[in-house]
Amino acid sequence: MYPGLIQYQMVYVVAALAAVPVFVMTLMYREERSSALNILPLSVFRESFVTFFSNPRLRGTAFVDMATYFAYGAFETFLPVFLSARGISPYEIGIIFAVQVIMIAATKPFFGRVADRMDKRVQIVAGLFITGCATAMVTFASSFAILLLVSSVFGLGISISTVATSAYVADVARKEHIGASMGALSSIMDIGQSAGPLVTGIIITAAGYTSGFLASFILAIIIAGVFFVSVRDRSAGTISA
Repeated sequence: MYPGLIQYQMVYVVAALAAVPVFVMTLMYREERSSALNILPLSVFRESFVTFFSNPRLRGTAFVDMATYFAYGAFETFLPVFLSARGISPYEIGIIFAVQVIMIAATKPFFGRVADRMDKRVQIVAGLFITGCATAMVTFASSFAILLLVSSVFGLGISISTVATSAYVADVARKEHIGASMGALSSIMDIGQSAGPLVTGIIITAAGYTSGFLASFILAIIIAGVFFVSVRDRSAGTISA
């Protein structure tokens, strides 16, 4: 048996037990007014996706979420492996990731209010750029304290960007398509989060950790440019609302 395997197994057991109360409370939930379940035909979903991706502003925003969660998937998958290879203990790795989660949870309400008061597109690009930079800096962090800082900045970038993308889609999408647009946004986000570990793993195998984490930064820069072009009003030469 591998050293420490039991400790890792216990982590997953504790996570599973923590989900049990939530599962029980979900089963106990009852709506005051129940209505008949409407089954939507497949054509409705197809129409929703076509409507979403035919809008360049919505499409560009979806690509931003894809790039953001590409970095998130790569960060969450390979940072623990990288840190373990550098001799950092599981306890310290847990702290590094806890800081990231706390940063996201603590700052999302604030950046949600910021998104209501400023140009959401600026916030989207800023968050994407911060996320990419933090991911690229992982292999250059020389101490535990700097790794904590990198993880915090990464969480900050995620918070800034994802709050603004959801709000921007709600602004741009037609009222009757908001739900479908949010669903399409989540689908693209999941694709990015799935592709992040796969693509980054291939790059790390071929060229090392520095190149692997740098890929998220390069993608962030490319997608930021795509987003800028997508929301640009070509006739007026300005950024469209």
